[in-house]
Amino acid sequence: MRLKHSCVQAVASLLFTRSGSWLRRFVNSYQLKRTMSGRPSFPFVIKRRRRNLQILAYHRVNDDQDAYFPGMSRDAFARQMEWLASRWHVCSMSEAIERMALDDVPENAVVITFDDGYRDNYLHAFPVLQQLSLPATIYLATGVIGNNGKLWHDRVFDLFRMTTVASLDGIPTHSDRFDLGTVEDKRRALAAILHWLWELSPSERDASIDRLRDALAVPDDPGATTLMLTWDDVRVMHRAGLSFGSHTVTHPILSRLTTAQVVAELQDSKQAIEDALRVPIEHFAYPVGRRQDFSQETKELVKSAGYKSAVTTIMGNNSFDSDFLELKRLLPRNEDVAIFSLRLQHFKFVS
Repeated sequence: MRLKHSCVQAVASLLFTRSGSWLRRFVNSYQLKRTMSGRPSFPFVIKRRRRNLQILAYHRVNDDQDAYFPGMSRDAFARQMEWLASRWHVCSMSEAIERMALDDVPENAVVITFDDGYRDNYLHAFPVLQQLSLPATIYLATGVIGNNGKLWHDRVFDLFRMTTVASLDGIPTHSDRFDLGTVEDKRRALAAILHWLWELSPSERDASIDRLRDALAVPDDPGATTLMLTWDDVRVMHRAGLSFGSHTVTHPILSRLTTAQVVAELQDSKQAIEDALRVPIEHFAYPVGRRQDFSQETKELVKSAGYKSAVTTIMGNNSFDSDFLELKRLLPRNEDVAIFSLRLQHFKFVS
């Protein structure tokens, strides 16, 4: 594994230099040939039919080195943004939608987005974006903006971060047991618990989190936190040129809601941001954003609520023929900028 990583690093470092410009030209001109079922097909390379656009999905930017919800380090984020500023055409989400609709996507087009609305976006990401004059879109879960609130998944992260019990027994089912002796044990248990909670309705989810808190022997959450953005932070960034979109009010899995609940999440979050910024809010991000987290009905409700685009966490690229209410994104890693560059070229070529 270490040898494989070293080889990838060596190739990435080579292609990151000016001598690697041939790869960028190649990927802009050619793409992987696939069958109708999506499998690679001989001769494996075909002339690119149209330019595509990549959307990057960030969450947190900090140096906390948190084991349970790690952020992008400040240095890695700055280096990635410097690379994008020097080699890519960085679009706002509105420009990207307009360009794709006209089939006028420029070469190396990319959109920078953030989900949820963490305050470190303002403290650490915003200064970098501002210095480099890069546009970005932050999707806000409005129920925790400006009120010292906390999203439900952050409550779960806190439980695993704070617990001192040796094991978790009886959750999700009576036969389940997770060892919690090490950080890695806790991370494995956390991943399993999150996947279980994603399948529940909001009321079932919240009751299950309370049950989880008792099982992990963590005291009641004191409530107030500075984890999320304030509306003043949002207004400062908006005046500086950053854009904002909706990520619902409470960050539920929309496919687990009734139609009326989905409508309320879409409309109330949109209205809250419009009231704060006095501009139309036209872009949306599905919470979690897997394919099973929304449906065709959900997309129709998103459109009816007045949104022009909606992003997922399904990996891939976007172009003229993409479904603008099911846009794909890439999740950058906390990695060397050369490998970051190689990954962007790889996904541009294969998808």
